[in-house]
Amino acid sequence: MNQACGIVSVAKMTTERHAAEYNMKHKQRGMALIFNHEHFDVPTLKSRAGTNVDCDNLTRVLKQLDFEVTVYKDCRYKDILRTVEYAASQNHKDNDCILVAILSHGVMGYIYAKDTQYKLDSIWSCFTADRCPTLAGKPKLFFIQACQGKSLGDGITMLRTDHIETDGESATNYRIPNHADFLFAYSTIPGFYAWRNRLQGNWFVQALCAELATNGKRLDILTLLTYVCQRVAIDVESNNLDIPECNQKTQIPCIMTMLTRVLRFSDK
Repeated sequence: MNQACGIVSVAKMTTERHAAEYNMKHKQRGMALIFNHEHFDVPTLKSRAGTNVDCDNLTRVLKQLDFEVTVYKDCRYKDILRTVEYAASQNHKDNDCILVAILSHGVMGYIYAKDTQYKLDSIWSCFTADRCPTLAGKPKLFFIQACQGKSLGDGITMLRTDHIETDGESATNYRIPNHADFLFAYSTIPGFYAWRNRLQGNWFVQALCAELATNGKRLDILTLLTYVCQRVAIDVESNNLDIPECNQKTQIPCIMTMLTRVLRFSDK
């Protein structure tokens, strides 16, 4: 324990130093926290019709992957922070990983709680290795369904052509960065809008749930998320004839990873 800072500087090794894959053979998969926001106190924010469909689908597929899922509805920021701080304080030694999903409105650099906007790092920083040592060396996954701006993706039409041009110390102790083993999957890239169907839910969450349901125990997470990006980028576009500037628009998710090994949700 670092007495000066009140943080932990030593944690138990859960995966051998040069192991290619994360150890996913603990007793439990781990917690999955879903913060589902439909209604807001902020006057400028509309209700998010369709988000409950996303939440239900995500809950279902995460339970299929053996997560212990808890849903939090329309929380204020202080309640979100209190919830994640409590989760980080728990003993995760028997868990493979942790997952946090946030379904809400957002702007560049911020996500909305029911009452105010906040930066995501105020949430994920609770789970760094020094602050949550029983998750040190384990995957910490964040799925963020929120706009990151107001820009609309026009896309470009791809034309098919027939001519294509192509140009032994695993048991020793080791140190890891406090910010290692995080993964962030955003519904869209910085500065851009994230599309939502009022009946079927958000494009990103629809694709994520479809891939997790079909390939969640077969593919590693980065390959799976690549196919999520493919589904969103290629298979859907906006259809709004009443507002031409919002018609035939596209979207691409954004994946940021600090994972240090291959992650697969193997059978329990």
